[in-house]
Amino acid sequence: MKSNIFLSDKRILAVDFFRGLALFGVVLVHSIMFGVFYTIDNTLATIPLPILILLAPLVLTAPLAGLFAFISAVSKVYISQKRLKNHIPLKIVLQPILLTSAVLLLLHFVYTVIFRDPSSSMFYGNSVNESLLSASIRQWEWTLPRFESLLYMNAISMICMTGLITAAAVRFFSRRKTELNRILKILSAAGIISVFSAPFIWALFWKPLVWFYNSGGGLRLFSIPLSFLAARMQNLPGILPFIFFGLWFGFLLSSHPTYGVLIRKTRPFFILFTVLFFCAVGFKVFLTYGVGTVFRNFLERTGILSVFAWNTPGITGKNLMGAFFDYRILPTEFHMFGLMLIFGFFPVLLRYLDYCDADKRIIRQNKIHPVVRFGTLSLTIFFLESSVSLLFSKPFHILLGGELSPQMNPITPDRFMLSPQIWLLFPVIILFFWGILLKFWEKIGYAGSLEWIITKATAPLRKLKSEKMNQGADKQ
Repeated sequence: MKSNIFLSDKRILAVDFFRGLALFGVVLVHSIMFGVFYTIDNTLATIPLPILILLAPLVLTAPLAGLFAFISAVSKVYISQKRLKNHIPLKIVLQPILLTSAVLLLLHFVYTVIFRDPSSSMFYGNSVNESLLSASIRQWEWTLPRFESLLYMNAISMICMTGLITAAAVRFFSRRKTELNRILKILSAAGIISVFSAPFIWALFWKPLVWFYNSGGGLRLFSIPLSFLAARMQNLPGILPFIFFGLWFGFLLSSHPTYGVLIRKTRPFFILFTVLFFCAVGFKVFLTYGVGTVFRNFLERTGILSVFAWNTPGITGKNLMGAFFDYRILPTEFHMFGLMLIFGFFPVLLRYLDYCDADKRIIRQNKIHPVVRFGTLSLTIFFLESSVSLLFSKPFHILLGGELSPQMNPITPDRFMLSPQIWLLFPVIILFFWGILLKFWEKIGYAGSLEWIITKATAPLRKLKSEKMNQGADKQ
């Protein structure tokens, strides 16, 4: 392998493939969790342990929703730096990033109220909070969502926040003409600090969020902006490490380094996060079972244990499954695991798809194109995939003894849920449906998709043409 190969100055295929692969994984996991079992809790409670062990890689990668923030930061920085090098004014370079973020902020609330998949309530114990479509499809009658639906974070809000932070970073470093190595040092320090500080930042805003929500009336509206900092799953503290290291990769790749330089800069982080991942897992196991030890007593007295307990309640009840999978933000060990995969897998993907000659690049581009299609319509698929899975699963639930309106949490499993030989085929059906649909949709330029609508609607406001619909090796 030659280490002196330079990165192509064309569109980065690895980013397009990574985005498509992330959406592919979302559809696969969500079709099982929400199409077959309705909620994550029901999934874990119903699937037999041997099958759950076989599906463990999916369970581990499912929380890595921060991957969307990483991909978005890499691509936005890479494109913005390319435009700045072409002497396009900074104000014009930042305009499409800010415009897209504003549109996504609006779509975030539309998604949470109408399209979002069922999720455990943040405030009401074992109850499940559903969107308009998920509840209506499942119950076969129109069911309005609770106010709580406005408070759930998702990949759309994540990309919105990533866009705003990316624009601020590009502006900050460009105005100061900061040298590349200094940029990388600042971003790596910020990324590592955010990994360890995430649960504490979240805890700082969680109680105010709960207080404003429970206050009712007009005060409850203040819980909406707080939700970006403290709501479940994809809140800002939980995704900051992926944003910072996405910016890190974006600035590095925009300098078109040789593959040798790329490996020299990424390998230390891969080793670091691999070691930290196993340390974090060991620490979580200790918190769960180390009751009565001097160190645990110290953590209790200082209040540090309370922060972890708010996020993962299982550590106070010797519940190892709850300690790792019952959480409100991505816990530290998932940050480590995600960053370990990014620094280990992404450079390999770059080597295969982008650090190669033009002929190999075109051949490999054609091989990965079915997956890239998922990334091209990432927003549209994300909006619709849970509703599609619920619609496709409805006949199975009815034919195999399911009730029209089953209790959600805990659920009484029907024969569809109890028949792995049947429901393991279900995600294959869903993926086949999306694969065929995307293939035909591509032939008409994805007309009518959310990406197509947004591109057309914002075109008069853009000074630069959108490149969202041009995912390919030689189109940028």
